[in-house]
Amino acid sequence: MDRERPGWQQSDCPPWCSRVHAEDDHPDDRAHVDDGLFVPVLVRETHTRGDRIARTIRGRELILGRHRVDGDATTWFYIGDDQRGGWELTAECAAQLAAALTRLLAEERGAAPRGSAVS
Repeated sequence: MDRERPGWQQSDCPPWCSRVHAEDDHPDDRAHVDDGLFVPVLVRETHTRGDRIARTIRGRELILGRHRVDGDATTWFYIGDDQRGGWELTAECAAQLAAALTRLLAEERGAAPRGSAVS
């Protein structure tokens, strides 16, 4: 799909950008954004009730996405939800997180020695 490029836009849209940019976009909204992935998860929340610890399991939908401010070289990867916010990670940090989770899952399944290095 060909899009008309607004005068403020400094860089071409990356292939994953799904935002339609307009000349009157607010300066804070001038970014390349993907559609994101929505992942249903179960989360366990731990909190105190008086002098006792209580745990609640809830269904949530995590949002995984990426964005890059127009004219910036850094793509940020978002992990979070609409209710509690989230984190924005660089590509390097997102890769480290993915590798660490993969290692923990492999250990849980008995496929990797405990404490093996994350690269």
